[in-house]
Amino acid sequence: MNERPNALDSNGRLRSDLWIDQPSAAAEIERRRATGEISAGEADALEHLRTYGYCVVRPAFRASLSEDLLGDVERLWRDQPPDVAFAYQSLLTRFSGQDERARKPSCRIADLHAWSETARRLYLDGEIYRFVELAFGEPAIATQSLYFQWGSQQALHRDPMHVQMERPAHLLAAWVALEDILPGSGPLMYVPGSHLLPYYQFEPGNIVHDDRRDGVDGVLRAEAWDRDHCAAAGISAQPFLAGAWRDLRQRRLGMDVPVALGIVVTFVASSGAANGA
Repeated sequence: MNERPNALDSNGRLRSDLWIDQPSAAAEIERRRATGEISAGEADALEHLRTYGYCVVRPAFRASLSEDLLGDVERLWRDQPPDVAFAYQSLLTRFSGQDERARKPSCRIADLHAWSETARRLYLDGEIYRFVELAFGEPAIATQSLYFQWGSQQALHRDPMHVQMERPAHLLAAWVALEDILPGSGPLMYVPGSHLLPYYQFEPGNIVHDDRRDGVDGVLRAEAWDRDHCAAAGISAQPFLAGAWRDLRQRRLGMDVPVALGIVVTFVASSGAANGA
């Protein structure tokens, strides 16, 4: 049996073997730009991802995609198939036997792509996959999708605290907005540069929250830790704001603009998946 790799370095930051997290990444991005291996837009996006932990890419989705996906969601709530699940501040619940009283802010549908052809096209979009694999430097595997009709109302958090992986640095999420996003839309918030901060450890070397062991108090301690370290680093939360569907009519869409109505796809690097993601 292989030894489980240590997720953290000596400073408590995520340990990563991905090329984009190495000191030579900036020079490598410029080399690839100069040789034409990547476009200028891809180079700029990779540099932004390296520096700030997020970036914007613009796949060319068809103009009817949002309406088609919303139609699938309406049919889902009406037909209530037993093989699709949703969650509202709880564990996943099958649709069968439910009613629309559960359809409220914080409700999210798990793996809609397994039931909706439109969601599946988003889940397997070639342009998104290309960029994710450029960032990883190896094949990527889409592991799940979550559909939100409203903002999730979650507090600021770090995904590796809730998503258990052998190699947490091998995790990337692509957010796709499905409506124009304004300040009152419930936008996604992100703290640029926070990916470089040390992680709260529930136990020495353990950054994953366990509800039975840590409870709600553990989450609150981790959130306070993150707020203090962000303040010390002089960084703060910012909303993603964009006219996503105005842009879409011009064949452009930012994949990580704020999600009030939208879908998120989680990817892992194939080497991370092979090691127990």
